Amino acid sequence: MFRRTTSPALRLLGNLQRNPAVRVIPRTMSTQEVNKMPRPEQDPAYEDFRPSWVYTGSRLLTYVFVPYVVFYSVFFYDFGDREHVFQPVRRWASRQRESFFSLSPEEARIVQAEKAKGVIEPPPIRTAIDASSSFNERRVDD
Repeated sequence: MFRRTTSPALRLLGNLQRNPAVRVIPRTMSTQEVNKMPRPEQDPAYEDFRPSWVYTGSRLLTYVFVPYVVFYSVFFYDFGDREHVFQPVRRWASRQRESFFSLSPEEARIVQAEKAKGVIEPPPIRTAIDASSSFNERRVDD
């Protein structure tokens, strides 16, 4: 029903390994002991003086600091007046920021219509002196 697809080279290698008369790869190659560096748990002289939280903290700082540096470099770092590789990204971010903080033409039309009707009234302008005097008056009354 299902046909197994393997490359001809893998089929040939599998056939050669299964045939006891033809051994291309000796089994002793995979079982030989290799000179490796001793693991810390195997070497009694190895003793780390740092607590485990140092490793966790340094890993967390790395995960926070590296993206921050990349973000700062792409959007804020001053490369001078010449065109550089991050200019298209900065222009895109600027357009997004401007569109976020400005009204669309339809929204501006709605606001103008409501201002003309008198629905929207600007808040009264209070100066710092007015605010402090009203605060003191309320405080005296209490």
